[in-house]
Amino acid sequence: MQLRAPLFLLFAAMTRVRPVRPIPILFEDSGASMLAPLADLRPVYDIIVGALTLREKYENYLGLRITRTIVRDYLRDAEYLALGSLPVSGAVLLLNARAICDTSLASAIKAMPVNTVLMKDATVVAALCTVDLRTTVDDLNLQLPAIAALSATQTEAAL
Repeated sequence: MQLRAPLFLLFAAMTRVRPVRPIPILFEDSGASMLAPLADLRPVYDIIVGALTLREKYENYLGLRITRTIVRDYLRDAEYLALGSLPVSGAVLLLNARAICDTSLASAIKAMPVNTVLMKDATVVAALCTVDLRTTVDDLNLQLPAIAALSATQTEAAL
């Protein structure tokens, strides 16, 4: 005797809305200059800490593949990951390239609701926000100071 699930349960399982993963974007803030001379000729997220670069640490701890970045203007032409002209829409996860991702930061980022800024002192560590289809990565670069001043919930990073 074979048990079969009712048809409405199968339909409900097939039509379940899956959460959309945010587009991760690494950004360099004004603090990148504090990492001179290590970060003068390369993006901050390419600095090796231990066995991995800062970008690889984010990718490993968060389980994401980061393909979009916001870098300093003079590095943009040489940076193959800088896809500034591509439009983004939906949820965007902005990650500060200077932050060293570990398990505590990764769990704080994963628990962030939409339109939340994760801060340490006066520095934006991560921001999860929604943008529309006309927004490009260049637009987000111009909006970073405004994102830091969001009136949404601000959480102090426990680092």
